[in-house]
Amino acid sequence: MVLALIWAYLHHLIAGVRHLYMDVSHNTTKDFGRRSAATTLVLSLLPDRRAGRQAVRPVLISPGKRSKKTMAVNYGSRRTVVGAHYGWRDWVVQRITAMLMVIFTLVVLAQVLFTSGPIGYDQWAGIFAPQWMKLLTFAVIVALLWHAWVGVRSVWMDYGKPMGLRLVLQALTIAWLVGCAGWAFQVLWRL
Repeated sequence: MVLALIWAYLHHLIAGVRHLYMDVSHNTTKDFGRRSAATTLVLSLLPDRRAGRQAVRPVLISPGKRSKKTMAVNYGSRRTVVGAHYGWRDWVVQRITAMLMVIFTLVVLAQVLFTSGPIGYDQWAGIFAPQWMKLLTFAVIVALLWHAWVGVRSVWMDYGKPMGLRLVLQALTIAWLVGCAGWAFQVLWRL
């Protein structure tokens, strides 16, 4: 379970860097997308292999047949924008929340690396005991939940075609994320 969570985190982190690169370089060709997606998957599986675990082999699924006219018109600067037009705001939210999570990860990693001796419950509790660390952790949890909401809402908007189903899925997602925030608050201030 821990290896699966580590893989998911690393895969998401590397995919985020990949998307930042594509944003900056405007390299949005289909060929680059396929190659960089495969590279992301391979890089995220490396820690599992180092840990001596057998990595899951990716199953590549062909994206199906599309007409050349559709592919030529519906990506890059000629992309057809539809829906609620959240694009720019969501783009900024995803990048800012991702950067907050990266900075927090580096802060916690530095504290773990500079802690002498084996890491046990007392050491972990000591890292999160100061009030500033609790506030920072909770702010990052809120950023994580907002980041998750933007991503999951986009999935529901893309694939939840009946409007009623989409609204139910979005409501359940919001309830789950608010519940996670409440649980995180309880855990942090119980230390």
